[in-house]
Parts: sequence; structure tokens; C-alpha cells
Amino acid sequence: MSSIPAPEILSDLVKHLEPHQNTLRTKSEKYMVVLATLAKTALASGRKTAIQTGLTTAVAAAGLKTGVAIGVAGASVTFAPIGAALAPWFVLAEAGRVSTRVNGFIDLRDDANRSGPNSNSEMQYVCKCGKCGKNIGYIVDKEHARFARKAVYATLIGLVVLPFKIVHSVGKSFEAERPKEMTSRALVQSALTGCTVAIATIFQLVGDGTEEENKAKVVAIITSSDGWAEVKRLI
Repeated sequence: MSSIPAPEILSDLVKHLEPHQNTLRTKSEKYMVVLATLAKTALASGRKTAIQTGLTTAVAAAGLKTGVAIGVAGASVTFAPIGAALAPWFVLAEAGRVSTRVNGFIDLRDDANRSGPNSNSEMQYVCKCGKCGKNIGYIVDKEHARFARKAVYATLIGLVVLPFKIVHSVGKSFEAERPKEMTSRALVQSALTGCTVAIATIFQLVGDGTEEENKAKVVAIITSSDGWAEVKRLI
């Protein structure tokens, strides 16, 4: 079971990001740089020291030496003011929905498909771009396919399973215009432009939305140049 922040919390995140849209459109910083910067700005209070240490150590372990050195990791001068402005948002922790992984995606897909011009983002998860239903539907299909594969593996043994895995892997490597990447990029773009249902979907992928470390990861995904790759990894 995992939880995602309440609609009003995600709506508040959108409002915090709106003044910085011109900067964020360029998305010049990498995911790990943004994560390190958030650890040193938005998560800068004393009670979050353990989270800061965990995030910055992870960045350092990745060998990142980009931007201005702060503590044990590189941080971005460009993103630092945005991170500082987000500090009040990180103390908000109201959970809006708790569900299993696949059911959470199904509910969010339905939220997207129900969204309209009169939808209230303070009360429900909203899609503004008209594309979220399709993108989340792709994730739902992937989840169902994953369960189906597990069921197949559970009934097969030995050399019957191995060729199946090899053929599946080779088939994926030659697949043209990979929909997983396209869906990941589209979800991040929708989230940045204010679709709270897309933000909620990324939270569902990352994990418990009441944990500040996961909130930092989601913000970093949305605001970085390569955040879509993290979404792709999690789908």
C-alpha cells in the first residue's frame, strides 16, 4: 500500500512552481543535481538532517560534481532559489489516497478521464492537457502485463522459462519508438504544466507521498532535464 498527497497539496505545489516557469522551461539541471539542491535548500531544517544526508550521499556516490559544491554533493545555483521557495510546501503532509500500486494507477486514470474545464484541483486530481488518461492507461496496461508474466513464470520451469525471457528482452531492444519513454516524457511535461493527476501518478511510482525524501524525488523528476528517465525506470 502507498499514499499520494491530497489534491490540495499538489495544487499548492503547482502554485509554488508557477513563478519559476521561465527558468524551468529550459530544464538545464540533471535529476541528481536538483535532488542535491533540494536537500540543501527545501530540506534545510534541522529535523530533516537525516534526509539531507541520505540524498546528498546518494548523489555523491553517483560521482556527481556539477554546479557549486555544497556539503558532500554538487548543487545548482540556478535551482537553489526555487528549492528555497519550496521549503514551506515540504512541511505539508496530508495524504489524499491510500491504495495498492495497480489500483492507484487505475483510480488516477479514471480521475484523468473525468477531468473537465470545471474540475476543481483543490478537491480532485485534475488533467489539464487531455493526455494523462492515455499515459496512465499505458502504465495500467504495463502493470497488468507484469502480473500476467509472473503468472506464466510461476507455471513454467527450467529451459522453458529461459528462452521466453531472452526472446522478450531481445524483442524489447528492437522495439521502435519505445512507448515507455514517450509516456515518461509526456507525464513529466504534463506535471510541470499543472496536471495534478500526472504529479499524483509520479508519486504513485516513487512511493509514500507523505515522506519528505519521496517528495524531493518527485519535485526533482518534474523539474530536471532527465527526470523522465527516472519515471521510465519506475514504470
